[in-house]
Amino acid sequence: LIRFLDKGYSKYANISLREVTNSITDNALLRTVLEYIYGDYGSSPSEAPFMLHAGCLLHYAKGAYYPTGGPQVIAERIARAITKHGGEVRINSRVRAIWVEQGRAVGIKLANGLWARSKRVISDAGIYNTSRHLVPEAYCPSHIRGKSTPLDSMVSCFCLFVGIEGDPQADLGISPTILRSCNKDYEPMPTTIQGMLQIPPESLEVFVSSPTASDQSAKECYPNKTSLQIICEAPYEPFADWDNPKTHKVDRNNKQEYQSFKDAFAQKMYARARDLLIAAGAASDKLPLRLEDTAVAEMGTPLTMERYLATEHGAVYALDHNMIRFGAKTFLTQLRPDSTLLPGLYFTGQDVSTCGLAGAMLGGYMCAGKILGNPNPSALVQEVKKSQA
Repeated sequence: LIRFLDKGYSKYANISLREVTNSITDNALLRTVLEYIYGDYGSSPSEAPFMLHAGCLLHYAKGAYYPTGGPQVIAERIARAITKHGGEVRINSRVRAIWVEQGRAVGIKLANGLWARSKRVISDAGIYNTSRHLVPEAYCPSHIRGKSTPLDSMVSCFCLFVGIEGDPQADLGISPTILRSCNKDYEPMPTTIQGMLQIPPESLEVFVSSPTASDQSAKECYPNKTSLQIICEAPYEPFADWDNPKTHKVDRNNKQEYQSFKDAFAQKMYARARDLLIAAGAASDKLPLRLEDTAVAEMGTPLTMERYLATEHGAVYALDHNMIRFGAKTFLTQLRPDSTLLPGLYFTGQDVSTCGLAGAMLGGYMCAGKILGNPNPSALVQEVKKSQA
């Protein structure tokens, strides 16, 4: 893996994005343009390694793909491949613990009390989630046991889903392009409810996309319907007092205050997104002026992410993507696909690589390579291609 990755890796993993952009220019607007995509991995320009940012920009150099039929087809195709090769896919089957016998992972215990034995256990629940909540404490690495670490991310997001009547392109003039608003210099979101409510809409940094404009099958499946997805960075801290640690739901006594905040902040997000869409060519007379005039509007907060993603503090990218994570010592020894304390346990997905679909897929190759004794993901791909020829 070191030979595969390291050709200047260590150098650029230990220098921040902001250090590089500062060395290029003192023009704040140009820095913003060069740094704008940091939201794709969630770490601020002063904390993100330049290597990660450069890789992200290269990833989008020729644009991006959108799966025909929507993101759910990815899970459907994976499930199809699993069952084709004799596997079984279970839904609504929460794992409560990893079954350990004689110091080795030999299966899992489900929430319904059933046990499933296996030769290996491969977890995509995240390295920290798995180590802290699914294995006995003796098999949790000491550097993360019962305490926060520099890799524990507190960055979550607000996600506003909006439905509007009309064809996205023919009626509303909305293109498949993802829009991003940035301020000249990155400033983290306020960590209080009142602080967030005081932000003017024009100062919000948001991502705006239209799944129906991007999906080639949407016109047939959902004719004359437009969906928008509006995302904004969100800190977890303001919501901690509303978070029920057992259910990750808001208690009845706090529901009205929580809902009032959601409604007010969703209005700000929609107003900012509407301005961006119009600036990009959307029809101002066709886009609803107010959020309440849309057909559908659903708002998610860090508590929503925590409940449905099952990540601590609703961290949408799980571990923080900072320079500490991608330093050689951490990345190559602590965030590896095999557990050094519990034989038979393996990790896959974005925690052993990077966030995003491509990162999670690479994490899967790294895990498979470890199990098969071939740690080079590139060589593993070639083996798969040969077997299919």
